[in-house]
Amino acid sequence: MFNVRDNRLASGSVSLYCGQNAGGQFRDVRVDDLRGNAPVVYRFKFTTSDFTDFRHHIHSFQGLVFRAALADLNDVAASVGAAVALAAANQQPAEAEARAYNTLADKALGTAARQPVTRLDVSRVEHGGSALALIVRTADPLDWRRTTLSLLLAPAQLLQSDPPTGPRLIRATFAMGAAPQPNDESVTALLDAAHRRTALATNIPAAAVQSGRSLSIPEPRPVGRSLRGIE
Repeated sequence: MFNVRDNRLASGSVSLYCGQNAGGQFRDVRVDDLRGNAPVVYRFKFTTSDFTDFRHHIHSFQGLVFRAALADLNDVAASVGAAVALAAANQQPAEAEARAYNTLADKALGTAARQPVTRLDVSRVEHGGSALALIVRTADPLDWRRTTLSLLLAPAQLLQSDPPTGPRLIRATFAMGAAPQPNDESVTALLDAAHRRTALATNIPAAAVQSGRSLSIPEPRPVGRSLRGIE
């Protein structure tokens, strides 16, 4: 190793020479500019995500929750004990929390826990028919410094829900004021890759539902703590 500074060489390129050795070869050479204000040699503009924004990312959830049954409860209590309060979930996960998440995810999902996902994926961790946790995995990492997490629990309802198979409505705005106009209302639909070609031929029907026929669903209540992994 050597450190040589020669101010006479202000421009040009780099070359390597091995004296008195005709068979000498150099397989790799690397030049680093260690200055704090080193200029950027190349700049590329590219998209790093398959999602347009955070709403698109979260609504990539397909409406299906998978069951993950635990054969036993070994190491589960220790992993759950490393969970942090939701109020403290606005910081990056510490190593102990990330290791606890990996232990629980590996136990519940097996080798699938190490496989990448292409959307928001939710698994219900169970033992003996009782739910212990929800494992939520996403295609892109979350910046916990800009994310607020809350969990709500509602009593079970006797409803048969079908997962969406086409465009999904993820947002709606309603006309307000004394004289509302239909053009003041809008909906935002999310299309899967399989339905993008048929988007122009999709009709979204509207129907009025009387308030007397509305479902009576109790107000959900906040619950739980979170256990997060490191991407």
